[in-house]
Amino acid sequence: MNAARVRSVLARLLLLLASVLATPAFAQELRLREGLGEIAAGPHVAWWHDPAGTKDLAAVRAVEAWHLASGETVNLGFVKGSLWARLHLVDERAGGEGLVVAVPYAPIDRVTLYEVRNGQVSVRTAGDHVPRAAWPEPTPYATFRLAPFESLDLYVRVDDASLQMPLVLRSESYEARARMVDLVVRAAYVALTLGLLLYNVLLWLGTRLPIYGPYCGYAAGVLFTTMDIDGTGYATLWRDRSSVNDMLPIVGVAVASASLLRFQSLLLALEESAPTLARASRLAQRLVLGLLPVAVVLPWPYPMPYAVVAVVAMAALTLHAAIVRAEQGSRSAKLFLVAFSPFIAAVVAAVLSIAGVIDVGPYWSAFIPAGSCLELVLFAYALADRIKELQREVVFQGERALASANEALAARELAIHELEERRRLQGELDVASQQLTQAENMATLGMLMAGIAHDIRNPLNYVQSASEQLRDAIPGLRTEEGAARAKTVDGVEQVVGWVEQGTAHMDAISRAMRNQARSSDELEAVDLREVVGEALVLCRSRTTLCKLEVDVDAATVLADPTGLGQLVMNLVSNAADALKDRHAENPHHELTIRVRGRVGAGSFSLEVHDNGAGIPEPLRAKILEPFFTTKPRGVGTGLGLAIVQRVVRQHGGTLAIEQSPELGGALFRAVFPSEAPAALRRAMR
Repeated sequence: MNAARVRSVLARLLLLLASVLATPAFAQELRLREGLGEIAAGPHVAWWHDPAGTKDLAAVRAVEAWHLASGETVNLGFVKGSLWARLHLVDERAGGEGLVVAVPYAPIDRVTLYEVRNGQVSVRTAGDHVPRAAWPEPTPYATFRLAPFESLDLYVRVDDASLQMPLVLRSESYEARARMVDLVVRAAYVALTLGLLLYNVLLWLGTRLPIYGPYCGYAAGVLFTTMDIDGTGYATLWRDRSSVNDMLPIVGVAVASASLLRFQSLLLALEESAPTLARASRLAQRLVLGLLPVAVVLPWPYPMPYAVVAVVAMAALTLHAAIVRAEQGSRSAKLFLVAFSPFIAAVVAAVLSIAGVIDVGPYWSAFIPAGSCLELVLFAYALADRIKELQREVVFQGERALASANEALAARELAIHELEERRRLQGELDVASQQLTQAENMATLGMLMAGIAHDIRNPLNYVQSASEQLRDAIPGLRTEEGAARAKTVDGVEQVVGWVEQGTAHMDAISRAMRNQARSSDELEAVDLREVVGEALVLCRSRTTLCKLEVDVDAATVLADPTGLGQLVMNLVSNAADALKDRHAENPHHELTIRVRGRVGAGSFSLEVHDNGAGIPEPLRAKILEPFFTTKPRGVGTGLGLAIVQRVVRQHGGTLAIEQSPELGGALFRAVFPSEAPAALRRAMR
């Protein structure tokens, strides 16, 4: 702090102390000399506050407890009542131009100027609660022209305001220039703000983007409030409306605050990036607009503190949200901070000046227009930048969507190709499966052929031996007679019985082979016992070492006889092979295979038990897989049980692998529906 500043502060403190200790009849008189431009009458003004606002001029002139103004402006902050000021002027100019008394503070409810000349009092009034036609000068603020004088006492009364009295004296020429500059500044502000507002309204109507609406609402609210505060609106638009003038700035502040909160939420994308801040912003908007009617109807001066609180709360919330998003790297948030800073600084300075915290004389009213102009221009830039960012995001999302569509199309084409390839492979697999099944059938029949050949050999031996005996007996039949011939005939009959027995055995084997070799596309009504018996005939050579126990119901079922025969042959053959391994380990162990068939009300079942070692639990699921076998390499193909599983599925049945509770070895239980539809079997092929 420099020496001049220190002296100024000390001088003000001394003046304040003097105003407390002394009660002079008048403050130091103000002598006007040549070259007068504009002077602030504050240091030459004595002031007195009437809290009730009931004193008239005569009562006030009798008051002795006047105070000296300590600065350029008499400012009591937010108080009710009347503020009186008095000033003694001495004009020492020789024929100088006329003087003008100005109170450039538009929101003053009523300002009254009393001129005391030679005991005569003249009274003039102005202010936003005074009809516009009664104003002495058609200006946005209170202006009073003074007739020439040598000595003059001025009394100024300000009623019901945030009691600030920026009283200035100007020469007429200086007043004309000041009024012209003021008009240009006000017109430039209004024109610039309206231009920005209308331009963005057109963009809003053209693009339908929701972010333009809050911007336009904020610009309109700030313009409305500023025009009311600096007197432009009262001077040009809403004259003689004193009953509503108190609520006009409150409405403007509420609209501007709610619009700015919404504008910020959209500009910074708070809904997506900071949901908590977005909820706080929505709550603040509702509070500002919800409390507006209450603030409007409250008696003065309470609406103005509401406006101050609304502005401060809105500023705190918006600054916090912008700082949080800026720390997250948002470019829009940084631009918002740059744009919002000058306006909020201007508002804070203006509020502090109105409240009496700082004293900047009559110039505080220029803060808000200048700050709001700069803010709206920067906001427009931030808005344009955000629109470009959104356009880039839209283009990026479009490119991503196009890329995704291309990928989806390529994937679809690939899927179609894979589906076609899968269908082709499935067809080949079906063909291969049929071929493998046929090969397994042929392999099974091939393995059975050796046993069948052995089985056929015995009846063939019967036939051969019988034919030889018949040939030997023929000469005897021709020559023998009597008892010898009868004996020969008995022998021939015995031989014929052997022939019949051998041919019947061979016929059974032939019929079983023929039945198992055929294929059918339809289910048939077959005798379950007959089908099982034919299959066991073909397995007889595989079960020569085993005791075969058969217990099958003689009942008709709906089934594929070939499939059932394959199932029985594979299960019995596997059981016989397993028992052979057990017999090799213990030759004295009796080998037993039990085949049971039962027909119930809605299903029939086939069970194959053995007294072998059984099947371990971990292998029960694997042994049904194609080509899986526990037999030595070159012995088994691993397709036998896979065929069993396929036959069961074709019939719509179930296959269970368990431990036989009767024999202690393995148990294969196949359960089939008694009336399985043919469509089910065809679907499972």
